Amino acid sequence: MSVSVSTTSGNSVNVSVNGANSISLSEANSSITVTSPASSSITISSKGPKGDTGATGATGATGAAGAAGTTPSTFIGEIGFNFNDDINTSKVYMPIVNSQQEQSTGVGDDTSRFASCNLKVLSVNMRLPGGTPWNPASDATITIGVEKLTIGTSHFSSGNWSSVETESLLVAADKDFSSLHFTFDNAAISVGELYSITIQSDVDPGGTTNWYFTAVIEYDWDTRYTGASAIHES
Repeated sequence: MSVSVSTTSGNSVNVSVNGANSISLSEANSSITVTSPASSSITISSKGPKGDTGATGATGATGAAGAAGTTPSTFIGEIGFNFNDDINTSKVYMPIVNSQQEQSTGVGDDTSRFASCNLKVLSVNMRLPGGTPWNPASDATITIGVEKLTIGTSHFSSGNWSSVETESLLVAADKDFSSLHFTFDNAAISVGELYSITIQSDVDPGGTTNWYFTAVIEYDWDTRYTGASAIHES
């Protein structure tokens, strides 16, 4: 009888067996196949013991550390401002600096802020009054504006202020207590400039009432003044 022994490593051994001789296999996963004669049979009584597990290989080197994260230089904040007034149809400079005193020009210290870095006024939100104070004779177009004063220009003359951008909404006369949202495309102010926010209606909204506002502003702190103390003229 001819016997073929295949091992797990893919090697094979041909063995001739006569009489009651036996074959011992040292690998648990070895197999035995009879090739001649075809009518022969094989009985496997047991398999040899499994060898010891080899030692674990050394741990590979640690990969390189990832790049350090960066702190964003821009962030979005808001300023809130309220006042009590009959705005009529004139342009009103709103009190954006810790005050409730609106003005008819941008020269007042209640209505102008100093830009500590480059910034953008992203939007202005307001709440309409209701009842008798909000009583326009017809639908009214309300316009919110952003104005600025450049460095080195006198803030005592209202004519020195320039318009940056305006946004308008047509508001029906029956929109009591509604919220209005004005989105600006690029109301950008540079570091060191003064800026103001205005409101104007083409129809008298009614009498004296409370007005409530917030401005949403994006600040770019990478553009702030840094380094030694200095005078900036432009």
